[in-house]
Amino acid sequence: MTDTTLDRPAATTVADGACACNSGLRAVSCCAQPDPAPASAEADEGALAAARALAQAGDRAAAGEALIVILDAAPRNAEALRLLAEVRRAEGRRQSAIALLTRLLALEPQDARSINQLTMLLLERGDSAAAEPWARAMVRLTPDNPQAHNLMAMVMTEQGRAVIGEHHCRRALELAGKRIPLVVANLATNLLNQGKVDEARALYRESDAAAPNNRQTLLAWARLEEADRKLDAASDLLDRIEAFSRDDAAVMLLRANILRRQASPEAALALLDQGIAGRGAPARPVEQIERGKILDQMRRYDDAWAAFTDAKARLLQITGNGYREAEVQQLVQAQKSVFRRDVIDLLPRAGVRDDVAQPIFILGFPRSGTTLLEQTLSGSPLISAGDELPLIHVLAAVMPQLFDSPTPYPSALSELWMGDHLEGLDELRDVYLKRAKQLGVMTP
Repeated sequence: MTDTTLDRPAATTVADGACACNSGLRAVSCCAQPDPAPASAEADEGALAAARALAQAGDRAAAGEALIVILDAAPRNAEALRLLAEVRRAEGRRQSAIALLTRLLALEPQDARSINQLTMLLLERGDSAAAEPWARAMVRLTPDNPQAHNLMAMVMTEQGRAVIGEHHCRRALELAGKRIPLVVANLATNLLNQGKVDEARALYRESDAAAPNNRQTLLAWARLEEADRKLDAASDLLDRIEAFSRDDAAVMLLRANILRRQASPEAALALLDQGIAGRGAPARPVEQIERGKILDQMRRYDDAWAAFTDAKARLLQITGNGYREAEVQQLVQAQKSVFRRDVIDLLPRAGVRDDVAQPIFILGFPRSGTTLLEQTLSGSPLISAGDELPLIHVLAAVMPQLFDSPTPYPSALSELWMGDHLEGLDELRDVYLKRAKQLGVMTP
């Protein structure tokens, strides 16, 4: 995978030979094309014009059928792919649109409009990791485009990389030359995630004044007030959302959280259970987790445990992210072979930089007191809590490249014995400190 292309979806099919991405095309003309695909890109201009006219007239079904015929004969026709992606997106067939746009961008990697559409679709799917390379490609392609920086800001916000998100929000506003309400609200979220509550609140208020009753802005603002223990203010904002958006699952969840924090667990549980029952679908994992917290507060411990267990089971079913025991065992064995005293004693040591704050690492199992110790230390005005920074995995990932190693972490550490990598740990230290600064934890 590169910064401007995504891996081709798996070439799975259904019984009638249609592609499993639900584009409507045959698999051999879609995700199961030979690699390299046939150079069939020419299409009848009259047929294309007719399909375009149908799409513009709003006859998506007829437009889709016409485009399928065109792409069956010319699978690499960029204009037909673009049009069919737009049709599928308008129909709400997100995965189909993603697959079609991915194919289109393999043919035309500098198509900024399609990059923008694909990034937005991936964000809608909740896949910020897949959206990130496309957002970066958009900034490289159009560095003076406010929307490019807005996309990058949204990706960084989803990933909790608040300092970078703040930069791209401010850059988008600067390039636009005006205060765009949704960008202002996203800037507020990034400031909130850096602990700048008052600045964030002012920006949410500004965004709401410019574009009143935007659900996304009001919900984010309500979460700020809830986090700042202003529960009545949060409830008032939720009331505003419910005035124009009934049966909103996110509003229900936050209101239940507020009721629990107001020591009204029975009301919180009734609200959640009523909302879930009215929907006629099983509780979402996040709802079951909230139910577990409520039931725990009510001292119904067995029921709470069952709710937490169900939430984890549903998450596993949805994400497919199970415990990969074989991979873990392989990593543990590799670490045992490297992290021995006789090996560690031979490794060089990183120097200490006196121009930046120094990290303090707290190690321990969950519920062993690590969070309490961190909270105690961060009571000092000279210490900033970093919580669980996701940087050790970053260091392990970049290590082979930094050290020119043919092997992954941890065996890549053996490169430190080479004369041209004696300062390798200093490089890793600098990577860590740079990323920590970007996450906004270097200033108390």
